[in-house]
Amino acid sequence: MNPQMFELSLWVDHTGTDKDLCLLLDQYIAGSGHTILGTVEHAFTPQGYTCLWLLAESHIAVHTYPEHQKAYIQLSSCSQPKFLELAHVLYTRMPGVEKYHKNESILELQK
Repeated sequence: MNPQMFELSLWVDHTGTDKDLCLLLDQYIAGSGHTILGTVEHAFTPQGYTCLWLLAESHIAVHTYPEHQKAYIQLSSCSQPKFLELAHVLYTRMPGVEKYHKNESILELQK
């Protein structure tokens, strides 16, 4: 079996607090079956925020751009079933999703 990584990057609307966004993503990550090993976060001055989740299966990051009311989410996972579950949740529950695909398997979610 060849090693595989499944990746997704997308822009979403973000008008709430950074902490609320991270709590929501915590729920989505855990609900997809990924194992969270740890998190690191940083608030930038005068604005902006980055949060990284180290997963047993790889990682996820969110970067906020309050001046544009946007957040950028990056997901990388070696588990296709968990990746597809989380990608589906992000596509269907995050507001204002702008899709950018790094892996063609994610295209199946649009059908």
